[in-house]
Amino acid sequence: MVLLNYYKSIANRLRRIFLKLRGVSIKSKSFIAAGVSIPRFPSNVEIGKNTFIDEKATLLISAVNVNSAGKIIVGDNVYINRFFFADCMEQIIIGDGCMIGPYVYITDGDHNFKGNNELRNSGMVTAKVVIGKNVWIGAHAVILKGVSIGDNAVIAAGAVVTKDVLTNTVVKGIPAK
Repeated sequence: MVLLNYYKSIANRLRRIFLKLRGVSIKSKSFIAAGVSIPRFPSNVEIGKNTFIDEKATLLISAVNVNSAGKIIVGDNVYINRFFFADCMEQIIIGDGCMIGPYVYITDGDHNFKGNNELRNSGMVTAKVVIGKNVWIGAHAVILKGVSIGDNAVIAAGAVVTKDVLTNTVVKGIPAK
């Protein structure tokens, strides 16, 4: 058991070194599990101290080049569960102390589809997403562009958040209320 823990510690250090060499800003005592993906523009990702990102999470910056790339900022003492997906074109901010369940999807962009043009050529509309401190986001929740979530809010499992959520509020459902 001690040998296994030693191996996991070394593997985490190597992942952190690799991600830092690619440009990711990672503060002290953060754990990045195996299979975490930051496929594009890693220099536009910041991870706070004492943050845990579990297996198969993806932090995706969707852009054509680094000058137009968005930014993902993850605060201190955050827990991000497995299979989390952040799709960022402008800015996604996750505040200190947040707990994010498995399969949560956060995006700050959407297609500019107006019904009279081909979706592929419709362009994108973006608006930053801000998640306050100590927010708990349940499994399979979806948070869409332009949403601000206040401190200490709870987003129930499976909720689809399309509008701002006030501080100390619990929301659930589709759309979340």
